[in-house]
Amino acid sequence: MSRSPQTLAPAQTHPSFWTRVIALFARLWIVIGWVWGTVIVGGFLIGVVFVSLVTKGTSGLTDPRTWVVVQPLLAHLLLTIIGLIVVGIITLLAFLAHHHQKKVEHDQEQAHEEALVDIAKTARIGHVPFYGRP
Repeated sequence: MSRSPQTLAPAQTHPSFWTRVIALFARLWIVIGWVWGTVIVGGFLIGVVFVSLVTKGTSGLTDPRTWVVVQPLLAHLLLTIIGLIVVGIITLLAFLAHHHQKKVEHDQEQAHEEALVDIAKTARIGHVPFYGRP
């Protein structure tokens, strides 16, 4: 029992390497956003402002060298700079990948809507009202 070529399902192609990399970095952007937003900002507000305000009576923002998080970073300055550069590059790549994915989705949606408009125009042109005929 053989099938004709028209009834066979189309072969699924695997996404290219760069498509998978872009998808990975776009997903990573969501995680980076959570880390930057929740952990860093939340940790800063809780650790520096609230704990310092409760324990010392001051805001704790006067000397950044006394912050608990900054002290180990200043002790290993070269590693900190290299780490910040790497994190900055990864963050930038993740943002660009996320932006690229959103642009592709928008372009696909726009092309789909234009195709629907073309179909509607074609249907309208081909339609002759019944009451117009003699």
